[in-house]
Amino acid sequence: MPSLPPIHGAYLVGATDFTVPLHSTTYIGSAKFKDGTPALALEEVAFTAFYPAAAPTHTDRPLNWLGRPIPVAHNAPLRPPPGPAPYPLVLFSHGLGGTRTSYAAVCARLAAAGRVVLALEHRDGTGPACVWGARTLFYIQDDAVVCGGDGDGPMPLRTDQLAMRRAEVYAAYDAFRALVDPAHTPLHAVHTAEEDRVDLKSWEGGVQAGAVVVLAGHSFGGATVLSILANPPPAQHARIPVTHALALDPWLEPLAASFPGPLPDEPTLLTDATTSTATVNDASPTVSDAAVAQHLKPAPQNGQPRMLVLNSEGFTLWTAHFERLRGVVRAWGRVLTLVRAEHISFSDFPLLPLLRRARGAALMDRTVELAHAFLGGRVDEVLKGMGARVREMEVVEAAGKGGKGKRRLVGEVGDVVVH
Repeated sequence: MPSLPPIHGAYLVGATDFTVPLHSTTYIGSAKFKDGTPALALEEVAFTAFYPAAAPTHTDRPLNWLGRPIPVAHNAPLRPPPGPAPYPLVLFSHGLGGTRTSYAAVCARLAAAGRVVLALEHRDGTGPACVWGARTLFYIQDDAVVCGGDGDGPMPLRTDQLAMRRAEVYAAYDAFRALVDPAHTPLHAVHTAEEDRVDLKSWEGGVQAGAVVVLAGHSFGGATVLSILANPPPAQHARIPVTHALALDPWLEPLAASFPGPLPDEPTLLTDATTSTATVNDASPTVSDAAVAQHLKPAPQNGQPRMLVLNSEGFTLWTAHFERLRGVVRAWGRVLTLVRAEHISFSDFPLLPLLRRARGAALMDRTVELAHAFLGGRVDEVLKGMGARVREMEVVEAAGKGGKGKRRLVGEVGDVVVH
C-alpha cells in the first residue's frame, strides 16, 4: 500500500503511543455545549513518540494515518544513545484539524537525526476526532458552544483551548520525564496501549528531559508554543526548561491583545481561561506532597529560549498578522519565509500519495533542513550555503484567476526570505 515517503537519516525511526490518565477531570475555561455540558474536559493526555529505534524484536502492526502506513518501526525499543549524552527532547503541538500523526514527516525526520519527539494529541476539540474509552470528541465549531467571561482574548473558545493545550503539554512532559528518569516523581503515570509489546526499560536514561527541551508546533500549535512561553506553568508544575522554540506558520489571532512581548522574568497570564476541578473517582490515587514539592522547584533555565519562525508565503503577505508576528519574535529570534509554501506545507497533507507533488516534497525538505540548522546552531551557516536561494523580501503583482492581480513573493519554490 502506498505510504508517506521513506524517512532518511542516521537512525531507524520508531513510534509508540502513550497515554497519561489523570487522577481527576479538570474542566478548562467557560465554554459549554448547548446542553450545558463543559466543552473542554481534561481527563487523559495522549501523544505519539517518534524516536531513534533499535531493531524491533517482533513484527508489529503498522502505525497508520488516514489508512496509510507511516514508515516507522511501531513499538520498537529506543536505541541506546551513541555516546554519553542522551537524546534531546522535542514537544510538538498540532494545528486546527491536525492529529498527533499528521506531522509524521517533520517529527520522524527530527527523530531520524537523533531526537525524541512527543507529538501531542490535543483533546480540546481542534482535531477531527479523538476517541478514548467510551468517549468520542469531534472538532468543536464556534457556534456549537457558549463561552462566558470577558477576558482580553479575541476568540473565547480558542483562548480556553490554549489553556487546555498548555495543561496537556505540561502533563505529557512530566509523565514522560519520569519514564526516562526514574528519579523524577511524576504527578501522573505514563502508559502504553500495548504494555506487553513495548520495552519501557529501554527508555531509562536515554532522553535528556530535565534541562534541554524544544517546543515546536504548527499554526494553532505555533500559538500554543508562544502561549506556553508567555504564561506561568499550571498549578503544581515548574516551568518546562525550554531552550529552543520552533514555530511553523504560527497563527497569532487567538492570542490575547496584550501579546506580544518577550518572556518576562515573572510571566503574567495573557489569557483569561479559568480552571475548575472535579473528582471523577474518589478511589483514584492522589498526588503526594513530595511530588508537588519537586514540581514547584524552579526548572533550570538558560536565559531566553531561542526561537525560529518558518512562515508560509500567504502568512507573510497577510500584512497585519505578519507585523504582529515580527513584534512577537523580535526579542526572541528570527523569521524566515519559504517562497511558495502554503499553510499546509508544514504538514503531511502535501506528501500523501493522492496529493503528492514535487513542490510539497521540496518544501518539506527545506523545512526540515532549516529545523536541523536551528536546533544545531547553524542557521547562518546553512543560509550562507544556499547562496542565491536566500533573498530579501520582494513582492510583485502576478496575474491570478479571472485576470485579477495577486500578490506574491519573488523567487522559486523553496527559496528562503530572511526578514
